[in-house]
Amino acid sequence: MKQLAIFSILIFSAFSCSKNKDTGPRKTGEITLSTKLYFNNQTYFSKAYSFSKGDFVNYPPEKADLVATAKTDARGVKTGISLNSDQLNFEPFVILGNFASASEAQTFFDEYKVADDTVWVDFIQTLQANQVILYKSYSDHYAKLLIENVTIPDSDPSTGYAEVKIKFVYQPQDTNSFE
Repeated sequence: MKQLAIFSILIFSAFSCSKNKDTGPRKTGEITLSTKLYFNNQTYFSKAYSFSKGDFVNYPPEKADLVATAKTDARGVKTGISLNSDQLNFEPFVILGNFASASEAQTFFDEYKVADDTVWVDFIQTLQANQVILYKSYSDHYAKLLIENVTIPDSDPSTGYAEVKIKFVYQPQDTNSFE
């Protein structure tokens, strides 16, 4: 009887620990990246986003697709955000468009279906609301990004951090189509 109980527990555990179908990369969503830095007693890191993990990671040391970096003026005052990627990812970004309104940007974002070969850049110098950006990972997976909002929440921009709210559609398969 004791062996049957142990066997039942093992079988139940094996099935209940099976991989959740919802894990892995998210194909769509919204994230907020921040330029806030954290310290782990040895080095500084930021919370960056990994499409392949579908979650935020500590960057460095982990690989990251999207890293927000503070832009500052000559006095060190935060003026905005640059968008970067992992140092192993060479020229991963293209600005597809800068739009006057959120509705124009959303329409373009929704209608953009195929990633074209175009001129790629290492980073986006200055993020602005209503930009649509194409991202290509080092493994040739694509994401389209809609920059919804850029803010410096602290009233003192010399000590504060900046945030960017991004809507995305990620294509983890080996295709350049967002269909």
